Amino acid sequence: MLFRLKISYLFIAIVFLYSCKGNKENNKSVVEGNKKEVKVPIFNEDTAYSYVAKQVEFGPRVTGSSANKSCADYLTKS
Repeated sequence: MLFRLKISYLFIAIVFLYSCKGNKENNKSVVEGNKKEVKVPIFNEDTAYSYVAKQVEFGPRVTGSSANKSCADYLTKS
């Protein structure tokens, strides 16, 4: 009985691992077909911190509140 249980677990593990193998050709063609050049700005931790600090200054930004509107205006202008 214990032997059959171990064999069953082994079979399930093999099936699971085989199913996770995937098809690399399909993944490769999707990536190659959708390549776009994206320009990413250089990350500056001081600037990022100042943006977050300014957002926190608005207070709780509950949908429809004046703080939410002010923060949205700030982010669109930045």
